[in-house]
Amino acid sequence: MRSKRWQVLMQQSVCVLALMVLVQGAGASLQPAELGEFDHKLWDGVLRDHVNDQGRVDYAAVQKDERFDRYLEQLEAADAKELKNDDERLAFWINAYNALTIRAVLDTLPADQSKWAEYKIIDQKVNGTSIWKGRKFEVGGEQLTLDDIEHNVIRKRDGLRDPRIHVALVCAAKGCPYLWNRAYTGADVRDQLTAAMRRFCANDKQLKIDKTSRTITISKIFEWYGGDFTNPKFSPHGKSIPIFLAEYVRDQAMVAALRQGRWTVTYFEYDWHLNIQEKRSAQD
Repeated sequence: MRSKRWQVLMQQSVCVLALMVLVQGAGASLQPAELGEFDHKLWDGVLRDHVNDQGRVDYAAVQKDERFDRYLEQLEAADAKELKNDDERLAFWINAYNALTIRAVLDTLPADQSKWAEYKIIDQKVNGTSIWKGRKFEVGGEQLTLDDIEHNVIRKRDGLRDPRIHVALVCAAKGCPYLWNRAYTGADVRDQLTAAMRRFCANDKQLKIDKTSRTITISKIFEWYGGDFTNPKFSPHGKSIPIFLAEYVRDQAMVAALRQGRWTVTYFEYDWHLNIQEKRSAQD
């Protein structure tokens, strides 16, 4: 009798231990560090595979990549309000803007790929207005246009006002800052924006500094949104554009010069042609 009872007790103990392991395993997947996060792995894979180091996009390849459609479905199903913090929301909206811009481009590109090199997103019309204003997307639990995402979400909502988004949001034109071939993530978004700003400052097609004439020539995004970089409601910000840029320029002599005296700011002409990857010839 004792032997049978002992066997029963052992079996019960094993069952209890197994149940405890299952419960602990289930609980581990619901730890606070994992709640309210959005997985951007699909988008990251698309960017790694179809965007080069110069921010140029292989639109034909993206169009055929099922991961892109699945990622857009995830954006549509998500509720950004449920994300756990501002960094998660900021990464979500930056990625959403860039992915949906590519979706808008793909939906307006000519069927004849030989004409893609002449495509300009600024010339496209949706519902009688620009591509940024005329099309609404179901994203993050809201119906939003691209302009809404940039101007009414990121630039207006508390905790999201980071002026460096202007070198992270990409409008699919060659004149834009480079589209980074990685996804932004909630855990690293602020460091990623710092890196994006440094890449921008190191690109002589986006920024040129002439110490002799004390002239800064910079992308027109600083003409359109320059106030964000000096606005105390935005973080980070600087007392002036040169002082803001000094935080991201690598040349220390240039950093010192930017922090002293007056500068004249001029702007590059904006190239609205599509940021498409150029096809190499067989000889290249």
